[in-house]
Amino acid sequence: KKLNYYGIEVFFLLTPYHPNVWLDPDSNTTLVLIIVEKRIREVAQLYNIKVLGSYNPDIIGCSTEEFYDTMHAQVSCLAKILN
Repeated sequence: KKLNYYGIEVFFLLTPYHPNVWLDPDSNTTLVLIIVEKRIREVAQLYNIKVLGSYNPDIIGCSTEEFYDTMHAQVSCLAKILN
């Protein structure tokens, strides 16, 4: 709230993980990403904070080729977050 008071817009930026991370819906990594993203969205709604992006590349529309590795999306993928 204090940052908003001073005119600073706060938002959460969720950058997607490589599609291979999501192949096993029962893996610990997938389950944790789902839980954390859900909690971030709950907190954002509670405090009226914008959420940009998603950990899930399917939601953003990113393909396998748009990642350097399992954690780092290329600019082409990240640009889709704002579109």
